[in-house]
Amino acid sequence: MSRPAPTSARLLDRDRELGEILDCLEAARSGAGLALVVEGPGGIGKTELLLAAGREARQRGMCVVSARGAELEREFAFGVVRQLFEARVHGPGGAKLMDGAATLCAPVFELTEPGEEDERSFAVLHGLYWLCASIAEQAPLLVLVDDAHWSDPPSLAFLAYLARRVEDLRVAVAVASRPAVEEIEEGLVGQAGAVLVRPAPLTRAAVGALLVADTGEDPDEAFVDACLTATEGNPFLVRELVRELGERGIGSSAEDAERVRELGPRTVARRLLARLGRASSFSVEVVRAVAVLGADAEVRRIARLTGLSPEDVTATLDALVAVELLARERPVSFVHPIARSAIYAAIPAGERARLHAVAAALLREEGAPTERIASHLLLTEPAGDRASIDFMVAAARGALARGAPSSAVSYLRRALAEPPGRDERPALLAELGSAESLVGDARAIGHLREALQGSPDSGLRRAAALALARFLVLSGETGRAASIFEAAATGPEGWELRLEASAVSAGVGDVNTAPLMRERIGQLRARAERDADVPPVVFAALAIADAQTTRPAEEAAELARRAIAGSQRRGLGWATGLVAVFTALLFSECYDEASELVEEGFEIVRARGSEVHFAMCSAMRSCLGLRRGALADAEEDARAALIAAPHQVHGFYGMFALASLLESLVERGRVEEAEGELVRIGVPRRPSAATFGALIHARGRLRLAQGCVDDALDDFQKAGRHFLRGDCTTPSAAPWRSGAALAQLALGRPEAAQALAEEEVECASQLGAPRALGLALRAHGLVTGGEGGLARLEASVRVLESSQASLERARSLAELGAALRRCGRRADAREPLRRALDLATRCGADPLSERAETELRASGARQRHAALSGPQSLTVSERRVAAMAAEGNTNREIAQALFVSLRTVETHLTHAFQKLGIDSRTQLGEALGRNTT
Repeated sequence: MSRPAPTSARLLDRDRELGEILDCLEAARSGAGLALVVEGPGGIGKTELLLAAGREARQRGMCVVSARGAELEREFAFGVVRQLFEARVHGPGGAKLMDGAATLCAPVFELTEPGEEDERSFAVLHGLYWLCASIAEQAPLLVLVDDAHWSDPPSLAFLAYLARRVEDLRVAVAVASRPAVEEIEEGLVGQAGAVLVRPAPLTRAAVGALLVADTGEDPDEAFVDACLTATEGNPFLVRELVRELGERGIGSSAEDAERVRELGPRTVARRLLARLGRASSFSVEVVRAVAVLGADAEVRRIARLTGLSPEDVTATLDALVAVELLARERPVSFVHPIARSAIYAAIPAGERARLHAVAAALLREEGAPTERIASHLLLTEPAGDRASIDFMVAAARGALARGAPSSAVSYLRRALAEPPGRDERPALLAELGSAESLVGDARAIGHLREALQGSPDSGLRRAAALALARFLVLSGETGRAASIFEAAATGPEGWELRLEASAVSAGVGDVNTAPLMRERIGQLRARAERDADVPPVVFAALAIADAQTTRPAEEAAELARRAIAGSQRRGLGWATGLVAVFTALLFSECYDEASELVEEGFEIVRARGSEVHFAMCSAMRSCLGLRRGALADAEEDARAALIAAPHQVHGFYGMFALASLLESLVERGRVEEAEGELVRIGVPRRPSAATFGALIHARGRLRLAQGCVDDALDDFQKAGRHFLRGDCTTPSAAPWRSGAALAQLALGRPEAAQALAEEEVECASQLGAPRALGLALRAHGLVTGGEGGLARLEASVRVLESSQASLERARSLAELGAALRRCGRRADAREPLRRALDLATRCGADPLSERAETELRASGARQRHAALSGPQSLTVSERRVAAMAAEGNTNREIAQALFVSLRTVETHLTHAFQKLGIDSRTQLGEALGRNTT
């Protein structure tokens, strides 16, 4: 495609970069959005490229929103986001833009009263995504953010969230940043499809052209070389050098080149400060005030800060504009961030702190927003000022209400440094620790523990205990969480029992503390049998405790049902508590009830918005999908969990999700991809969470698929030791004995294999859950061989007929068919092999499908392809989306409700239409109805 010629000398040597920008804009206009990051040192020309992007976008009819990060406003929650969208949200048509899921971001723009929930960050990001989608429906959208390295963390989180999903929208995201900024490297540059543009230093020819443009003279080649060497081709520094040379009366001849070399690469700050004296007698005071006030720089405030009259300030500002230190437009700002940084850095530290304190006092007098005042207080020296603490706490609560816990953490840490009085310290620590727990900061543990130990207020201790215990559970330290519940077990009647049950529920999930829970489980069981009014959490604790043993599965399931029946089932507290109940139902193989429960959790998360709880629910649904044989759905949910809470990938739910991802990829034949994910995410070292056993078992399955039998056996045995240390004997947690038995058999150790297989059958028989028993019988049959083995394989198929575990049923059918063929019963082998092929194909288990098809051909059957059509062929996600579409929901409404992208909805519907043999949404109801008749 044609490239536009640079419109000014400021875009010299930038044809390649402009081409990348134009490609990004065209992709967005076509509905395939992209994220583009312009990365480079200060002065390299990043701002000029973004300005050019904005001009090109407007010429193409795109809507352009822009913002700029500011060094002093990094803790102003969603400050950059507000720059981008506030005018549109509050302007004409703003109400329409904020319709549907976009309403979740209303707190950012102060369109709603702050709620009580402090975990709304995920909901806000989701809402902002749909705000962009609404704008892009009217015209393709370009989101421009300059100096993104100075953006506030919540705004950076939004940009990363949008970048991961932008490919489905008519949206381009273009940001400019300094190099090596971790949040930008991981959140934007690291996204698939992201475009990274690194403007190179100017060439010799470009430096020469820039000198001609700025001086009007044709410089000597030696002079150009000297300027290039002194500035290393940085456009901003070239201009600053030219200005200084002009002020010193140095020309551009070969003789003047030596003067350039003598001048050397003096710092920008010294050059700028030298120019101030030539602008006005008040220049230093005024320009320092502008640097300190930042976005708050107005004439009256500059006057108050400097002690000058408004008239003197105005005259000085005009003089600073004339020497091109300040921009001509209002509000007052520097022509370049380098200039502002240089001036600010040149102010002595004590004077900077004093000026910020005065600025905060001025804003407080004017009734400015709390966070604007707090942004200055952050940069003052601690002085034990009660009012400063109050402002910091108020700013933190406001940030939490807008879904910006990272900003709240900064405010609360500064409030703690003030410091507060001894009696006030525990409450402040509790607020700080709670905020830190929301962003995955390990310092939350120390702060919440200190609040627990230092407060006489039982209510505060309980709140701190719950926040700390939740953080420890999410981090995979459920044993430590149990001890925290115990420490808080005082207060109003009933709290002791609730917290004791919570301690047991957490404790059984940790291999170090689970053995210590035996007596306490017995005491809880006695209370449940004796007392009429027992809180639901007691039944939840008993359910998860029983589900980890070989007690009959129906007993654990019944306890889980009692926990559900007695719960209020609302709020994030219930969303957290349902994990124990879900796991009990999962291990008991009550998959429909477990599915209803996790979907209820998703409903709570969608309404309240919590990234961590979304990850938790996604991890649970992934595990459920894997056990049902819905491999594509299991992979999708596992990835969603790992993306939604990246700081918890080695936490309790993160290990759950990674295990599910590895197994689903192995079952689909994508072994190399599974290995890549394992290497990328890694395995934590010696964690005590029970879910570590599931992860190591999944790694064993991967090693077996890779043909590394010794390594696989080692992993199966390691997983088994981990589970047994935690009193987890149920084969429903992970069938490690069967895996180890098959590995031992492959290594030529039939006796060891037989012992493991028999033990698994015994455990599964006591449990009475069909999937666990069918899987154990299959392994026993393969280890035993001959007629005895054949009988066990037949029993495995019979047991699995009553199970929803489609994939395991397919595997047992395939093994039975293969065994029949090997016995010479080729005709008998064909029916189980045909059924295995059909089921495996529906599950998406390609290696098992190929094996069944190979065995079927060896049995003498005619080759045929399994039919993948009809309602039964739909995956869980396809069925869910199709059902919502049949009810009249639009693609947009479905995407908003399910927290997925529009493209994901379109893909699921396309697959559903193909499998159902229809071409219209109006046919969905009838097509799906055929499955229920």
